[in-house]
Amino acid sequence: MKSFDNIQGLWDYCLFCPICQKDSRTVNVSAGPDKYWEVADFEKNGNILTLFCTYKAAKQSRHFIDYKFDCVDNTFQANISKEVPYPLRDEIRERIQEAYIFLDIDGSCEKCDCSTASSQSLELDMESRKVTNIQLEREKFFLLREKDKYHVTLWHSSNNMRVSKYDSENFEEGKEIELPLVNLNLIDQAKVINKLKTLILFS
Repeated sequence: MKSFDNIQGLWDYCLFCPICQKDSRTVNVSAGPDKYWEVADFEKNGNILTLFCTYKAAKQSRHFIDYKFDCVDNTFQANISKEVPYPLRDEIRERIQEAYIFLDIDGSCEKCDCSTASSQSLELDMESRKVTNIQLEREKFFLLREKDKYHVTLWHSSNNMRVSKYDSENFEEGKEIELPLVNLNLIDQAKVINKLKTLILFS
């Protein structure tokens, strides 16, 4: 399992592309459960991440809530930013601001189109006003620089990885093989591919 002390550490990890060796991944934030929550927009300024969300409390009831996160100490605040079509009673306002919500953070590199990273669902503890379960769920890589090309998925949540040969001309993958999760230094893809071949041979 790959865990982080704070949201900022997870964000930086999702931003960095190990194929390009640059902060070239685009980071996206979504919220759930999907039945109730939608992130209309978000912005990150320094350590502060602000989400502009809509909450569907009932079939015809939609409320606009801003969540502001301190990505270093993992604290957050929730504020109803707009009330339509009528003012809310205090108990309803409190119920909306305490509604269950989780976040997912994902990074995808549009420069090389060969790497992604996805978090587990980050939980919001309404009592402590802190974010918990700041962990990475999986990463995906396409290794395309060598003659033999591979698609690798690292499952940090289950401590294994799944590897398949990849035909980049026809966009086809071979049989997927499950292997133990190991550290892969993607700077040297030739060495990584040799390592994968050895693991496959003895699997």
